[in-house]
Amino acid sequence: MPYDLTVNERVAVQTQLVGRERQPILVMDDYLRDPEALVRYAASEAPFKPSQAMYPGIVAPMPDAYVEGLLDVLGPMMGATFGVKVDTAFLSDSYFAIVTFPPEQLHFRQRLPHVDDYDPGMIAILHYLCNQGGTALYRHRATGYESLNQEQNQHMQSLVTQDIASKGAIPPQYVSASNRLFEQTASFQAKFNRLIAYRGSILHSMYVDANTKLDPNPRVGRLTANVFLRFERG
Repeated sequence: MPYDLTVNERVAVQTQLVGRERQPILVMDDYLRDPEALVRYAASEAPFKPSQAMYPGIVAPMPDAYVEGLLDVLGPMMGATFGVKVDTAFLSDSYFAIVTFPPEQLHFRQRLPHVDDYDPGMIAILHYLCNQGGTALYRHRATGYESLNQEQNQHMQSLVTQDIASKGAIPPQYVSASNRLFEQTASFQAKFNRLIAYRGSILHSMYVDANTKLDPNPRVGRLTANVFLRFERG
C-alpha cells in the first residue's frame, strides 16, 4: 500500500520565544498533506515494542521517506531558528512513540522534566498524530535553569536529591503543571498534524492529562513521530 508522506504546501509556520532564556520553539500546523497516511503506516506496518530508554511506552521505526522529507523541509529553517549550520545535519534517531504507562508505574525520573541532550545543536522534532496531551517547558525553581549543560545538570540533580530527602518523593504522576521543584514556562497542546521543534537541551516533558488514552493502538493512543537531528553550531 502506498503512503503519501509529502509535506503540505500550505503548512502554517510560526516561531515562539519561551522563558527567560527566550528559547525558540518552531511550530508548524497542518504539516503533512495526508497525515492519516502516517497513522495507517503506524497501525499496519510499524513493529512497536517497549522502549529501552526512559520513554514510558512503546516505540517503532519511522519510514525513511518521512525522515527524508522532514530533512528537506525543516533543514533550511534550522539555521535561522536555532543558530546551526544547516549542511551539517546528522540524523541521531527517529521513531514512532505511544505512551502506555499508567502513572503508578512511572520511574522517578519519568515524573520530572528532562533534557534529551546537553548539546544545543541537537534539535528535537515532535509531530503529533493525535489530539491528546501535549508538551511543556520548565524552569528549575532553585537555579533558574531552563536549559542544561552537563555541569548544570549535575548541580540541578544534586539539589533535586536534597529536596526529596528533606520533603519526600514526587508523587507518581506525569508532569502536567508546575510543582515544588519546577515551574512550567510554556505548553504546546497536541493537535493532530502539528509539528514542533526545539533544542534538546531545554527542560521539557510530555504532559498527559485525564483525557489521554494510555492505549497501545496507534489509532487510539497518544501517537507521535519523534526525530532528533544533530547540527554543528553556527
